[in-house]
Amino acid sequence: MNSSDADLKNAVMHAQSEKAHSDLSRSVNALLRQHVIYSVTDENGKIIDISDAFSRHTGYTRSELIGNRHNILRSESTPTSLYRSLWATINRGETWFGEVQNLKKDGTPFWIDCTITPLFDNERRQRGFLAIYSNITREKEIEEASYIDELTQVHNRKKLNRCLDAHFEMENRNRISAALVMIDIDHFKLINDTYGHLIGDEILVALSSFIDRQVRKSDLFCRWGGEEFVLFLPYITREEVLSLCEKLRTSIASMPCKTLQKHAGIDQHITCSFGVTMLRDRDTQESITTRADQALYRAKENGRNKVEFI
Repeated sequence: MNSSDADLKNAVMHAQSEKAHSDLSRSVNALLRQHVIYSVTDENGKIIDISDAFSRHTGYTRSELIGNRHNILRSESTPTSLYRSLWATINRGETWFGEVQNLKKDGTPFWIDCTITPLFDNERRQRGFLAIYSNITREKEIEEASYIDELTQVHNRKKLNRCLDAHFEMENRNRISAALVMIDIDHFKLINDTYGHLIGDEILVALSSFIDRQVRKSDLFCRWGGEEFVLFLPYITREEVLSLCEKLRTSIASMPCKTLQKHAGIDQHITCSFGVTMLRDRDTQESITTRADQALYRAKENGRNKVEFI
C-alpha cells in the first residue's frame, strides 16, 4: 500500500470515527431530551429550550413554553421569598438548589427538586441558565402527610420547625418582616374536666378550622400542642399582625360555642389569649418562640382574652 492509499484509508477511518461519534452524541442527546426534565432560559429568564420530558411532565407543548417565563407554572403556595433567593443566587453566578411546587397546564400541582446553573460564553459573560429537575411529588406527599396534626388537620409543630429553619436560612441574605403568634384557649383544662375530652377535641377542631380560614395563604397556622396554636406570618408589619390578632380575638369571643350548645345545651363562649412578637436581627428559632410564649404568658397574667406584644 503506497502512502496515498494509506492517507486515504486513514481519512476514511477518521471520517467513520467522526460519524460514529456524531451518531453517539445525537443518540445521547435524544435520550436526554426524552427522559431528563430540563429547560434552558436566556439571561432574562425567558425559556429558549425544553426537553420532551419537560413538555410531557407539565402538559404544555413546546410552542406554549418557548418565549415564556417559568412563572407560567407558578403555584400560589410557593412564597415569593423563594424566588427572590433563587434569582439572587443565580445572578451572582452561583448554582441554586431547591424544592419548588409548580402547576401543570391542567392545574395539577407537582413538586420538583431543582438545580439551576448559570451558563457563560467563552468570555465568561452570563448568557442564560440551565435548570434540571427531578419529580419528587410522591415524596413530598408523604412528607406533607407527616406535617399534618391528626386531630385538627392543620399543620403540626414539626411543620413549623421546618418552616422556621428554612426561613432563618434564607434570612442570611434576604431579610423580611415576619411575626410569630402563640394562641391558647382560655380555661381549656376546665372544659375538658367538665365536659370530657371528646367535646374538648371537637372544640379544638372547630376553632382551628375557623382560624385557618382567616389567615393568608402565605401564613402558616399549626397546632403547637394541646390547646396551643402558632401562627407564622411573613411579610407583615407589627400594626398589621396586631390588627389581625385583635380581629381574631373578638371574633372568637363573640361566637357562642356550637359544640357546647349541641352537647351540653349551654350558651357558653370560648376565648383565646394571644402572644405576639416580630422577627428581630440575630433571632433564632428558640429566641422568637420563647419571646412569643412570654407574650402569651403576659396575656394570661393580665386576665386572658387579650393580645399582648413583646
